[in-house]
Amino acid sequence: MSDDAAAVGDPLPFREAIDYFRQKINLPTDAWTDLREGQHTRAFVIAGATKAEFLTDMRAALQEALDNGTTLETFRQDFDQIVARHGWTYKGSRGWRSRVIYDTNLRMARAAGRWQQIERAREREARRGRTLYLRYVAVRDSRTRPEHLAWHGIVLPADHPWWHAHYPPNGWRCRCTIMVLTERDMARYGYTVTPDDQIPPVDMEDRTVRLADGSTETWPTPKGIDTGFGYHVGRAAHGQSVDRRVMAAAPTERTKRDWIPIGRRDTWRSLSLPETLPVDAWDAPRGAAAADSAEMLERVRDVLGGAGRTVLTPDGEAVQLTAEVLADHLAPERAPFLPLLIPTLERPAEIWLAWERHVTTGQVALRKRFLRVVHLDRGRGVLVVAQAVLGRFEGWTFMPVRRTSYLNDQRQGQLLYRREE
Repeated sequence: MSDDAAAVGDPLPFREAIDYFRQKINLPTDAWTDLREGQHTRAFVIAGATKAEFLTDMRAALQEALDNGTTLETFRQDFDQIVARHGWTYKGSRGWRSRVIYDTNLRMARAAGRWQQIERAREREARRGRTLYLRYVAVRDSRTRPEHLAWHGIVLPADHPWWHAHYPPNGWRCRCTIMVLTERDMARYGYTVTPDDQIPPVDMEDRTVRLADGSTETWPTPKGIDTGFGYHVGRAAHGQSVDRRVMAAAPTERTKRDWIPIGRRDTWRSLSLPETLPVDAWDAPRGAAAADSAEMLERVRDVLGGAGRTVLTPDGEAVQLTAEVLADHLAPERAPFLPLLIPTLERPAEIWLAWERHVTTGQVALRKRFLRVVHLDRGRGVLVVAQAVLGRFEGWTFMPVRRTSYLNDQRQGQLLYRREE
């Protein structure tokens, strides 16, 4: 194995890491501080890269490296061609810049995918009445950070909160890894659980970072961890368990703050937009509530035109809907509103993209919201808010249009599209 191949640990690909990287959304940025910590689990960015075509090509080269375990030197050949093709000007040397892009993206993808495997193993062991353990493993040489060296050999249950702050990698070119241990493994290797009084404390430090516009922010970060790495990539990507579908993790009550906004964002007010949205006419028949789940499925299939449908949205992307999953997550009383579903995605008044974090699991989502106001009758109107995550329909909400406060709560993040009347 070459040194370059070993630079990111095990070069062999595995499905969870490959799938994690593939689900990312290209996002142009002016500086590495444009995104904060866990937001990187949902977006593919290269600091200072603002051209969509460049991001697409660079991401494809990294996906190839992840899928096939190719080396840094092979990636550098792609890097040179892509930079030349797009005329990209970057800071730093060619060797340093290419290594940072390659190393960081592949390490984080493998760490996120590994956590998904750990969660499955932890749940399996728990069903058997056993505990799964993790052991922190540092590369003990002159290049290793002193704090990381001090963490070497710590053994704790996989669900111990210490891992929330210390699950590696914990910095730029950090080579630390995790060893997964069953109770039988613990006995075989003679490992013991680290006593409570020997667990290093999580000491938070305020780190000042400079943003692209010249202003500064303070990012609290655990001591010993590089700025920008103060989060658990696995939890941010997958939460505490692997959800069957995006919809399974969606909030069921809009008044319950399961997901909270994070990061810097625009609002309708900061963009000087009107306080209200245009009102569209209801141009489809409104039926009755569905009698049961079988009827709901049939009604959904009628709206979608079959078992599934990919809807092209006016921001140039698409949303995938599956009849069976959608029917399982819609209350029967929502059936009369089904004719509004496709028009809301195809012809919304506005589309917003917003970062949110789940208050319990720490999972980070890049959620897209489609907003539309529709006239019902006798002067009444309804606000329709459809949501998508990772290109899949997540759910929708209806509110009386007079609830302008709720409407404008949804109008924050990044405005992707606004329909011109």
